[in-house]
Amino acid sequence: MTSVDLRSCAYRAGVREGDLILEIDGHAMADKVAYRTVVSGMSGIARLYVRRGGKALFFGLRREAPVAAREKVLPVPAGSAGDAAP
Repeated sequence: MTSVDLRSCAYRAGVREGDLILEIDGHAMADKVAYRTVVSGMSGIARLYVRRGGKALFFGLRREAPVAAREKVLPVPAGSAGDAAP
């Protein structure tokens, strides 16, 4: 990994900058194209096989909506508790 977003599920699972991702759910990661293909189709929980400093590590991570999608503010419907007068 060249970088890991501090807000991502990968960071929370333990993936760090410099880790070499070898497999995701049994799919070999030969290059960035393979990585992007597998990641774009991920849903639910994924298993990552990673090499860090000569050690093999395994991570399980839950795929989440992109940060931008989580940060969208939804309008409050009229007549909801948010409209009540003090």
